[in-house]
Amino acid sequence: MLVYRRKIFSVMDRNLNNIQEYTEEDLKNPEIIQFLCNDYYFYDVHITKSGWDFLISHYGYDGLYAIDKSCQFGFCRCHDDSSPEAYRKWIQERIAEYPHVLR
Repeated sequence: MLVYRRKIFSVMDRNLNNIQEYTEEDLKNPEIIQFLCNDYYFYDVHITKSGWDFLISHYGYDGLYAIDKSCQFGFCRCHDDSSPEAYRKWIQERIAEYPHVLR
């Protein structure tokens, strides 16, 4: 699993029907990445280490940063230091939070 999003958020809800998974093909679409960046700050989107690895290899840090800058609620809108270096560090911290998930 690369990226998943809870369609209806509830901490107590264990119903997997409320989960939407995103494939590599989905993640190749910059509009989907922009949508996910906006939702990420509402804690509905979860990007695994494998997901970040794919995003970085496909877009690079600069490409992801450019997409994020176009978002209403992305990293660049929610942090005081929105420099590319701070963004790269933030991604690396997110990667460290998740174990590697095999495809």
